Amino acid sequence: MRQDVARQTVRLITAVAGIVLVTWGLLTEALPWERLRHLSIDVLRTLLPILLIAGLLARWSRMSVTRILLILGLALPAVWLVGLPALLAVLLLSAASLALGSLFNVEGEASPCIHLLLGAAIIAAIAGWLLPFRIHLSALWIVALSILIWGRRRALLLQLTALRLDFESGLQHAPRSTFFGVAVLVVAASPAWLPISMHDDLSYHLGIGTQLLEFGHARFNVGAQVWALAPWASDVLHAIAMVVAGGEVNGCLNVIWLIATVMLVRRLALQFDLAHSAAWLVAALYVSLPLSSALTTSFQTETLTAAIMVALANLGLQSNVEPRRPLVVAVLAGLLLATKISAAAMGAPLLLWLAWQSRRSFTLRGLVLTATLGLFVAGSSYTYAALLTGNPLLPLYNGVFQS
Repeated sequence: MRQDVARQTVRLITAVAGIVLVTWGLLTEALPWERLRHLSIDVLRTLLPILLIAGLLARWSRMSVTRILLILGLALPAVWLVGLPALLAVLLLSAASLALGSLFNVEGEASPCIHLLLGAAIIAAIAGWLLPFRIHLSALWIVALSILIWGRRRALLLQLTALRLDFESGLQHAPRSTFFGVAVLVVAASPAWLPISMHDDLSYHLGIGTQLLEFGHARFNVGAQVWALAPWASDVLHAIAMVVAGGEVNGCLNVIWLIATVMLVRRLALQFDLAHSAAWLVAALYVSLPLSSALTTSFQTETLTAAIMVALANLGLQSNVEPRRPLVVAVLAGLLLATKISAAAMGAPLLLWLAWQSRRSFTLRGLVLTATLGLFVAGSSYTYAALLTGNPLLPLYNGVFQS
């Protein structure tokens, strides 16, 4: 009993000290107050109209303001500023990913978002290996994704139900913190509906999607763009959404990764025995980081990378080590490597930790299967780069490979 009281006292002192130090730093440093004023006005402009509509709808329906805010705050801007085809394309891809990822049957309360990433990894891998073939037509991708959804419709419904119950548990235990977290998420997602303007996106990341739209295949024209064969999993997923929508999709898919990361960060906090209110505040802290919001309007890989890293951390904190965990970790590790080679360095400590946890379940057959699956997910860009240029890491380490 005394140990519990002492532990809670230490936590309280640490929390208060952190708040005091941050407040002191903000007050004593030269802050860009004009910029903060503009940001506050932008936040009010984003939230107030949606909050007003959500409040009116909540009075006429049985739904809470928080649920309506989540739906309206993300769906209305997407339809108005990006277009209904783009939103439907991303929802179709996300549902197919969730349906396909449910085949791995990951246990745990955070599993729906992990299943989403697992399914997206397999779809990105298949599409990545098939990029040079002239088969990437809108009708073909719509049919393929629809078949996945229909074939796994019961599992998909279970996953969506689990995701809804996970959200409602926070709403039940900490309604104010959940409302605050959703409000921050809506504001943070607002850049996703803006036109793409970053130089990297326009000169490189949009390349695969525009080539699939125009030619039905990727051209691999390294002479025109030296990064054309760099790890492309994130760009391939954006490209599939573009093909299905018939045009540029902007940041709709980034919002899906942002939501998945928020839910996984929240579950990660709960696994550290934080209260539901604190868990939502931790999730709001992540989503309010400047980069978390700014990168939703680009094709930069860090939005997806963050979701993968938090998924791996969730798996590491689960008490029971399941027989299928090595396969799950291999797919997520493959997706990490297929997204950006430098992400492997960030994920290495987590992957070593997960491998050590699963060491007793390893067999020679299991190791071969795990390695094969991981290489299948990660290997398309590296293989094509090696075959076409002699450098699997092109344009990196060209002094070694002499491409």
